[in-house]
Amino acid sequence: MINQSTFRSSLAIGLTALAFVLSAFPAQAIPVVKNPSFEDATSPFTTPIFGSFNFEIPVGAQTQLKDWTVTGTPQAMGFLDCLVFPGDATVHVCGGGFALWKDPGLSPDGGNHIAFDGDSSIAHSIAQDIHDLIPGQLYKVSLLQAAAQLDDRTGDTTEWWDVSLGTEHHDTAVMHNLSKDIVPWNFQTLTFQVPLTSTGTETLRFLARGTPDGLPPFVLLDGISITAVPEPGTIALLGIGLLGVFVRRRSKQLA
Repeated sequence: MINQSTFRSSLAIGLTALAFVLSAFPAQAIPVVKNPSFEDATSPFTTPIFGSFNFEIPVGAQTQLKDWTVTGTPQAMGFLDCLVFPGDATVHVCGGGFALWKDPGLSPDGGNHIAFDGDSSIAHSIAQDIHDLIPGQLYKVSLLQAAAQLDDRTGDTTEWWDVSLGTEHHDTAVMHNLSKDIVPWNFQTLTFQVPLTSTGTETLRFLARGTPDGLPPFVLLDGISITAVPEPGTIALLGIGLLGVFVRRRSKQLA
């Protein structure tokens, strides 16, 4: 059997090996999505119209949603892009007083959510810069999505989000929504690789998409997050596991 002195020596060697493994993954600031559930918001109206506010009427209203920027122009009917407060969608969605045939209800994340018109002629998006990214690293972007239709339109539609991190784009699963109906909230995860040439800051963008134009396809968003692949904790556990294997093999060799 291995004696205590030999075991301590093996353990010391193993710990040195573990330290070497972990040194290859220096401590890094963790990238985060700010205001990921759209809870930090103030209404641009003294008295909110119908409970929810939109991003284009009045001009500049998009600045009321902290940490997010909405692209698009009022001329492109941006009044259909809005933040929906809990329980509001069944009555009115957006400052213009538009309503949905059905309410998808609260997302699993709860609270507010985003509702955008996916008509290609509008092509509005919501975005923010993500910092502390590691060049070459893989990241998973997770989100909740749902689909609905305004109550002044009929006909089957499709809805999805075109998600980008930097220059890389991925689409969420396409939702097939029946006329006057909804697609319930569903969880989506997309994987992106940060370019090796990145400075560590890339724009995370969500572009509303759908078909056909004019009905319109209405796509909802909530609960956004970003995590490294693998996560730092996974790397540490891998190192500890390798240490255990090393000590066990070393013990058998010296027994």
